[in-house]
Amino acid sequence: TKISLQDSIDKLRNDEKKVIKNIFFNGSTQNELAKEMDITQSQISRLKERGLRKMRYDLGGDFYES
Repeated sequence: TKISLQDSIDKLRNDEKKVIKNIFFNGSTQNELAKEMDITQSQISRLKERGLRKMRYDLGGDFYES
């Protein structure tokens, strides 16, 4: 079953979705998002990587591990 990029993004947790959308579609930096979300830049990095792993899995790529 094929899934669209938007469907894959929609399946993410809200915090992962916010990070992915802001970094890749709005051009925000990890530092900007960290300040906005009141978390550290390293937490933003982890949210981004976890979201991307989930999306790769949904889109037929790598195996996803939580």
